[in-house]
Amino acid sequence: MLHRELSAEEVEKVMELRTSWHIKGWQEGWQKGLQEGLQQGLQQGLEEGRREKAQDLVMRQLKKRLGFLSSEVEERIKSLSLKELDELAEKIFEVTSESDLRKFLGVEH
Repeated sequence: MLHRELSAEEVEKVMELRTSWHIKGWQEGWQKGLQEGLQQGLQQGLEEGRREKAQDLVMRQLKKRLGFLSSEVEERIKSLSLKELDELAEKIFEVTSESDLRKFLGVEH
C-alpha cells in the first residue's frame, strides 16, 4: 500500500465530511432529546391535570357531604397524589364527619 500526502483539497473534503457527520449527529441527538423532553413534559402535564381534576371533584363532594372543610384539611387534600385522591374518593361514603376525614388524612386536631 502506498502512502502519500493528501492535497489541501483532499484535506478540506475530509474535514467537510467529518464536520457534516458531527453536525448530523448533533442534530439527531438534539432532536431526539427534544422529542423525549416534550413527551415527558406532556405526560407530566396530563398527570397533573388528572390530579387537579380528581382533587376538585373530591373537594366538592366532601364539602357537599360535610358542609365545611377547615383550611388545614383543604391544604392536606391539595397535597395528595392522584393515587391517594382515588383512595379517598372510594372512602368518601364512609366519611361522616371532619373527624373521620382527619383520621383518613392523618391530620391531627
